Amino acid sequence: QQPSLAEQLNVDPHLLQAVRQPGHLDLPHETRLSGVDFSGIFEKISAPILLLHGEQSEITNPSVIKKLCALHPATKVHHCKDSGHPVQYTAEVCDEIYRFVDGL
Repeated sequence: QQPSLAEQLNVDPHLLQAVRQPGHLDLPHETRLSGVDFSGIFEKISAPILLLHGEQSEITNPSVIKKLCALHPATKVHHCKDSGHPVQYTAEVCDEIYRFVDGL
């Protein structure tokens, strides 16, 4: 018997169900040929941002990340290897989140 997708991705099944909902991208955005554009919302944020980039993500591709970092210089990007969207909350990713929050 194959493991469930939630087990394969190492995520809570409820989280997986939530991201499959049509409204998952609840931040105001536009979808363009270059990827999803969150620039309208990023320009308004004054706090530091941690972007967990699943390197296999179709949502946050390198062009999107470059633009977001230019709009919001306090953006820290953590690249998650072998991960798409959503990223797998591995021990490494959780440690990165803790370090980011601890540094605020």
